[in-house]
Amino acid sequence: MFLGTTQVIDTLFDSVKILCLINTFEKQIEKRAIHVNATWAKRCNKYLFLSYNENITLPYLDLGLPERRSNLWSKIRALFRWTLENEIDNFDFFLKADDDSYFIMENLRFMLLPYNPDEAYYFGSRFKYIVKHGYMSGGAGYILSR
Repeated sequence: MFLGTTQVIDTLFDSVKILCLINTFEKQIEKRAIHVNATWAKRCNKYLFLSYNENITLPYLDLGLPERRSNLWSKIRALFRWTLENEIDNFDFFLKADDDSYFIMENLRFMLLPYNPDEAYYFGSRFKYIVKHGYMSGGAGYILSR
C-alpha cells in the first residue's frame, strides 16, 4: 500500500520525536527567532527558544543566566541539565540549534529513523583545533540521542 506524502510526514512525526532547543538572544528575537518560529520550528514535536527575556511571545525556556556570549557554555550546560531532568523520556532526539539555522525536519526525521534513540549518538561537526581533544561545533546545530 502506498502512503501519500502527508501520511509519510505524519508517520515520521509520530515515529521520530524531536525536541528542538533553539538558542537566541534578546536582540535577535525580532530579527531571527520569529522567523524560525514561523517556519521550521513548528515541525518539531516540541520546541523552545532559550532566552531569559520575559517579553518573548514565543515558547521559551528561561535558564536564569544573563544573555552574554561569555555565558554561552554555561547556558548550554544548563540546557542539557534541564533536558535530562524534564524531557529525556519524552523525546527520541534533541536538536540544539541557533536562531540563524534552518532545518527540513521531515528530512532530518527520515535520516534519524534507523537509529535507536536509546543508544548514544551525536550528529554534528567536531572541530579539532583550539581544544586538545576537540569540541562539537554548535554553529550549524547538532542532534543528540536520548
